[in-house]
Amino acid sequence: ASQPSVAHPSMEDPVKPITNAEYENLEELMVQFCRVPLLAEFSRPVALLHPELMTAYSKIVEHPIDLGFVCRKVRKREYESLRDVQLDAWRIFSNCVKYHSHHSNKEAVPSFVSIALHLRNYFNALWQEHILPSDPPKPSSKAKANSKTGPEAHLRA
Repeated sequence: ASQPSVAHPSMEDPVKPITNAEYENLEELMVQFCRVPLLAEFSRPVALLHPELMTAYSKIVEHPIDLGFVCRKVRKREYESLRDVQLDAWRIFSNCVKYHSHHSNKEAVPSFVSIALHLRNYFNALWQEHILPSDPPKPSSKAKANSKTGPEAHLRA
């Protein structure tokens, strides 16, 4: 018997728009996340906080972004999908890691790499708590009708 092909997610998959309830959860997540004192260095553009670093920074980081930008877009409800919010948040920390671990950077502060990774992990934990549902989605009535051995049958296949 041949196995049915499994579709793997890709960046081209359509994404659903953010609902009002999801935006409310995002706002709660950002309020809680922004209480972390270490975020001061990520809250505004590097060009404003450290203009003296911009020559090197702009050569290493292609897509600068800061937490203030993300928070404003959440507050104004300008994001089209949850994936876009998550990618922008992750980019903040990946830019920091990229800049502070780049071989040509004489101004690198290695401890910023561990701070960025810690903050990303904390963001991910808050994302899990505020955005991802705690209960698995209910099987559709069509799936129940087609299932002879219960909703877990697809897990055993």
